[in-house]
Amino acid sequence: RTDKDGNSIIVICNFIPMKLENYRLGMPLHGEYEIILNTDSIEFGGDGVISKNTFKTESKPMHGFKQSARLVLPALSVIYVKHKRNLKAKRLQNKTNCKE
Repeated sequence: RTDKDGNSIIVICNFIPMKLENYRLGMPLHGEYEIILNTDSIEFGGDGVISKNTFKTESKPMHGFKQSARLVLPALSVIYVKHKRNLKAKRLQNKTNCKE
């Protein structure tokens, strides 16, 4: 979902009863992402499988994107992530969206 300012939230779901380690997922923007909701968090009664709240992409194409990230997806969980925007990412996005 993207708001009027271009801020997006990506929802990642694992509906199988097995943890997926090193799952590679294509991401729309290069850089760092922050986990803003993890249904597997201990505070929600989960196992707390994910220990870090951020991850970075690598320049490895996947799922139609130029960059991807390796993630741990806890069993039967949903994760919301957002891109930690920096000036470089904003400039790249603006160049991509402009029509000449």
